[in-house]
Amino acid sequence: GIMIGAGTRHEQPEENGMAHYIEHCVFKGTEHYTARQIINHIEGIGGEINAYTTKEETTFYAATLSNHFRTTLHLLADMVLRPTFNKKETDKEVTVILDEIESYNDSPSELIYDDFENMIFEGSSLAMPILGTKKTLRRISKSPDIALNWMKTHYRPERMVLFVQGNVSTQQVISAATRELLSNSQYPISHSEASHIQKKRGSRLFFLLIHKSFNTTLRCFLKLFFHQLNSCYLAIVWQHLIELRHILFHHLLYSLALQHF
Repeated sequence: GIMIGAGTRHEQPEENGMAHYIEHCVFKGTEHYTARQIINHIEGIGGEINAYTTKEETTFYAATLSNHFRTTLHLLADMVLRPTFNKKETDKEVTVILDEIESYNDSPSELIYDDFENMIFEGSSLAMPILGTKKTLRRISKSPDIALNWMKTHYRPERMVLFVQGNVSTQQVISAATRELLSNSQYPISHSEASHIQKKRGSRLFFLLIHKSFNTTLRCFLKLFFHQLNSCYLAIVWQHLIELRHILFHHLLYSLALQHF
């Protein structure tokens, strides 16, 4: 997959929703693939392709057999670097996103998180909703150049991370990444490998990638605490928290995490 450091926090108020809009629209066609070809290419080899947007980043990823690595990376790179934003196709996607906004607004259990972040991050781009608003979405979708210019600013090699899991060597990844992502770039490539690999009987490979960031005792404690609560769904305490104190439970933990990070 390819992760780009471009999310809601990198948007201006008048372009709110841009990162999410781009995430949707790159699936509608590139210089080498139509929307139908993108889906058929992946499904034709028994794979899956998807994407998501957060406040911090946008990620595009696919799951295929390792022998399709090169062609899959070529497709992902084309989506990230060479989308066409055909107006007829993107207009259809605007309708989809508008329906998504309406659905989200009709879900108080989801909307309350936006209200909470508006309060915590007031005055910051982090307070803006990932989906944007009807007004900003219509503004940013008026012309393909608006989104393309935003991508030229934020979809840059130094803000991208290519991640690969499977039976592919580091050298294969570096070679393919240089060809697909850095062929016309002055930025050097750096790489890191999984710090721990664990094999079990069967066809799956499990590995843990450890990052130096956020290495605090409190964060580790909170993650363990959350995990234990989520794993005891049959316990009386879980039933009490979810059934009787649902909103308090979620927001108490969320607030506690934010206080210290």
